[in-house]
Amino acid sequence: NRLEWQIEAYPNGYRSNMSDVGSFQIFLKLIKIPYDIDWMGNELVIFRRIFSPQVKSSYSRISQYNDGTSKGWADYCLGLNEIKRDRKLEKLTFTIQLQILRINNQFARTVDDKIIYQSPIYFPSTIKHQQFKWKIDGLLMSKMQGAYPGKQFESAIFNKMWCLNVAPNGAAKKWKDYFDVFLVLCGLPQGVQQVDVIWMIKCDKLDLNTRRRYNFGYEKRNCNDCWTSDDNDKKLSFQEFKMYNQVEIILDIEIRGIRGNYGNDIAEKEWDRYLDPKLTGMDGKHVERAVSVDEAENDRLNKVMDNMGEGAYGISGNWS
Repeated sequence: NRLEWQIEAYPNGYRSNMSDVGSFQIFLKLIKIPYDIDWMGNELVIFRRIFSPQVKSSYSRISQYNDGTSKGWADYCLGLNEIKRDRKLEKLTFTIQLQILRINNQFARTVDDKIIYQSPIYFPSTIKHQQFKWKIDGLLMSKMQGAYPGKQFESAIFNKMWCLNVAPNGAAKKWKDYFDVFLVLCGLPQGVQQVDVIWMIKCDKLDLNTRRRYNFGYEKRNCNDCWTSDDNDKKLSFQEFKMYNQVEIILDIEIRGIRGNYGNDIAEKEWDRYLDPKLTGMDGKHVERAVSVDEAENDRLNKVMDNMGEGAYGISGNWS
């Protein structure tokens, strides 16, 4: 038994009011759940990445899934006109990467009963400070410099927790000519509900040095943050970006606080409980104490998900 998913495509939009005409829409739909898990009242917290290698469009988000739930990418992440005008484009492939981060019991009366499964994610050894570099050049730079409003690109995933999402010509039509950058949460360590983060973007070539503070979590409003604080805060214009043939973006992440599953703030001296036991040389009991799930049930669900094919930690599929 395995989870079964379906990729849905609407090349010229799907809304009855035609507000997304010209947007090539892609959705990931959960169409079947295994019968040997009691899913009554449960929901999946899913990380999904939708990516097309030919056109470089990419979009990652965390969402709650139930049987029949369908979630896609942002409007105009890929425009129909881009496909029509590219005469060298012989095929279009969509790669879906997903990870089951949690299984929640929606009707649980206590926190102990609510979370029945959590994916084994851990903080890196340098919990407080993480730095990543993203070099943009070649075909990716060419695609970015030809972007229209809504078109989005993404970096690799860092430490199983973060990625950068960039909309060079604005994430929507109303932000045209705004170079938008989002920090996207891809997963949290076991036992962690939220992280308080200061994130900074640096790029000497573009004369950028930004700083934002945000609480990241699995709720829709907390899973990503844009580097602009309001509609009038333009850090970089699309026209400025087009002046360069390559750039390197440096992302600095500083963890300022951790909130556990019970909503309690975790003291910094206890943060090592959320490290990978392989890094600490510990036996893993420190992680079990930090996680409010039943150990036997979590192990059972891990085995079930491992039998679903490529495993629930990182399932991917292609459609051309």
